Amino acid sequence: YHLFYYYKYTKLGWITIATNKDSITFLHFGKIKIINCKYILTILIEDAFKQLEEYFNGQRQIFNLLISLNVTKLKKQILNELTKIPYGKTQTYQDIAIKLGNKNYARIVGNTCKTNPILIIIPCHRVTAKNGNCNYVAGSKIKKNLLLIEKN
Repeated sequence: YHLFYYYKYTKLGWITIATNKDSITFLHFGKIKIINCKYILTILIEDAFKQLEEYFNGQRQIFNLLISLNVTKLKKQILNELTKIPYGKTQTYQDIAIKLGNKNYARIVGNTCKTNPILIIIPCHRVTAKNGNCNYVAGSKIKKNLLLIEKN
């Protein structure tokens, strides 16, 4: 096995994390069984859950974890841009699109947020619609809780 996963109950509910040998490849809410992965609590996954707990408790603003993305070049650019949104701040889909050089990318930014493989660490919860709409792949309640953690 080169891929590992583990799920654990946290302050915000179940979270599943998957890794390859040295980086996080997936982080989502829910108890998710990942095919062709070994279910085991590795040192890397344990460290990721420890950092998440610190984040949930307001003791961590920046994650110190390697991530690995298996996405298109444009999605990688968008996800990279999301990691630049400061802790406790939000930006709109259009703000991100403009930073990428094309204000028409707003919908692509939204779709990329919806398919973000590594939630929280890649903070798509910090992106909102111009009208303040709070869509989030894990539900608006979890998004509001994440933003609330960052406000305190």
